[in-house]
Amino acid sequence: MLLLTTLAHATEPARLVPSEAGAEDAVPGALFGTDVTLTAGAGALLGAWPDAGVSGMLGGRVDLFMVDRHTPGPRLGASFWGRTAVLATQTHTDDDGVATPFGVTQYGVGAVMRFDPATRLTGTFGFGFGRTDLDGYEGGVWAVPTFLVEAGLRQSFGAVYVDYSAHSGWGTARSAAGDWDDWWTVGAGIGVGLHAR
Repeated sequence: MLLLTTLAHATEPARLVPSEAGAEDAVPGALFGTDVTLTAGAGALLGAWPDAGVSGMLGGRVDLFMVDRHTPGPRLGASFWGRTAVLATQTHTDDDGVATPFGVTQYGVGAVMRFDPATRLTGTFGFGFGRTDLDGYEGGVWAVPTFLVEAGLRQSFGAVYVDYSAHSGWGTARSAAGDWDDWWTVGAGIGVGLHAR
């Protein structure tokens, strides 16, 4: 008798279909998030070939997350980014003492962590792989595969935020002479972004 009563209660329609309140609690808000950021800053390319100096940098990025910004706790996502040298640029001095300016463009993909997007001030961290194009290296464009790491702080103002970040990268590639050259990039910037989703 007890078994039959238990089965009867278990097969009631109200028990098979979750309540509307329970369904709403199971899916709070959007199921994904998107951040779009524009950044301005300064950076430098370090190595045996370029002269010491700093160049201005402009960049942009799109970060994609599986949860929206209202979800508590850290968000892990994928980032697609790019930046290029502008205004003041570094130079390369040849054997004749002639200094030639060259351009630096970087782009790539990585993983990003936003520690607590629901708070006013939170930390950010990311790493990934990209490509560094040197426009003017040995008279042409030289591509260097690069591993990059970034960290910073994010200050939120509702749907808008400001990022204060620093980044560093390392790459190696064969020179025109056939030797392996190591390249280092460092930089810092301020970005203004929007929680697009």
